[in-house]
Amino acid sequence: MYIVIGGGGMMGSQLAGRLVDQHSVVVVDQDARICEQIAQRIGAVTVEGSATSFESLREAGIHKADVAVGMMRNDADNLAFALLARHHGVPRIAVRMRDDQFEEPYRLAGATLIVDTVDMVLSQIAMQIQMPGIRDAIPIGKHGEMSVFRVSIPENAAVGGMTLAALDRSRGFPKSCTVIAVIDPADQVTPARGDTVLHAGGEILFVVRNESLADVIALVTAPANR
Repeated sequence: MYIVIGGGGMMGSQLAGRLVDQHSVVVVDQDARICEQIAQRIGAVTVEGSATSFESLREAGIHKADVAVGMMRNDADNLAFALLARHHGVPRIAVRMRDDQFEEPYRLAGATLIVDTVDMVLSQIAMQIQMPGIRDAIPIGKHGEMSVFRVSIPENAAVGGMTLAALDRSRGFPKSCTVIAVIDPADQVTPARGDTVLHAGGEILFVVRNESLADVIALVTAPANR
């Protein structure tokens, strides 16, 4: 894919670093120093200029982009970027949103993916403070009402040796919870199937509604001698 990223700050450069190995990535930023760092450290192509400028976006090849991503700090700039990307016929437009008042304008501008970065970060921090047993929690849904997360299985856990089918039948297993995969102690990932066995010292990858998080953690971490 050909991807144009508007904004090469911390988040924009990190995104470019995750994509550049498998895709053609161009980052547009006004700061010459940032452009130089991205080119040297990440290897992505950079354009020094404003991501809200016709000239800079043309130089970045916006007309041939499969995806355009607005990662600037200012919502007004990302909104202008989305409008210009839409004008150039980019089929997929993603934006970083800081103020949720911009959500509808972003949609009107043609954004196909709107990421509320402030809400996502706050939700993740609050979740992990309140429930330290979870790992890598990622809020999903319009208001973060569900989460994808990992739970470690303690060595003495009652669920150790249990199959996923048995776990699903367990008393207290929330109906709003779905197991995605199981990770054994050797970090081998197995897609979820009914006969997949849970191993003490391994992990379980779930997607669940937030109100059921505590129930899932309690069930997975409960000791065998309880």
